[in-house]
Amino acid sequence: AFDYSGIQVLCFLVPTLNKLFDIQSSISQPDASKTKIHNTLLKFVKFLTSEEHPLIIALDDLQWADIESLEFLTCLLSHEDIKHLLLIGSFRSNEVDCKHPLMQHLGAIKTVLPTIIELQPLTLEDVNQMLIDSLPKGADDDVKAIGQFIFEKTEGLPLYLHQFMLDLCNKGFISMKQGQNANKPFDKRMYASSISKLIEKNSSDLKSIQT
Repeated sequence: AFDYSGIQVLCFLVPTLNKLFDIQSSISQPDASKTKIHNTLLKFVKFLTSEEHPLIIALDDLQWADIESLEFLTCLLSHEDIKHLLLIGSFRSNEVDCKHPLMQHLGAIKTVLPTIIELQPLTLEDVNQMLIDSLPKGADDDVKAIGQFIFEKTEGLPLYLHQFMLDLCNKGFISMKQGQNANKPFDKRMYASSISKLIEKNSSDLKSIQT
């Protein structure tokens, strides 16, 4: 069970929990120590995990995590009473070295040994297979042309691949609905100008997130 101060901590950090605890008004920042916050969050995670209902937490862009968050993750992964928990974190390896706070905190974990998997860009074969799985039957003739074009422009980066495919759909070059063909034939010359604009937009969006 959580005392009221613990509930305040949870609702301040996760405002959507107000409904769970039937709190009508917004919670102001609680006057709680770091230890109190950590203990409350650990208790909450433990409450959510069980052998019948394991918990999976996925965290993206850990290279931008603040020190307080990394400290809590270290406590979470080092807590021997919390079981049936899988924590998946992703970070950009080109922005993290051995002196980065993320790697230092991972090295401080003694109870479990984190597994680091370095993901490689998708190959041309991967891109073509993704298109085959996504496009309606009968569109195989366009797969090689579209796949080669997208692969050259994105270098197999999944983020750009996903956004380019959505952009192709929105512009009517391809359709992912069964029984529905593309509204117009794919011509990379017609689409080339959109590619550069999309790259510029993605780059500016990422820079705004970093700052």
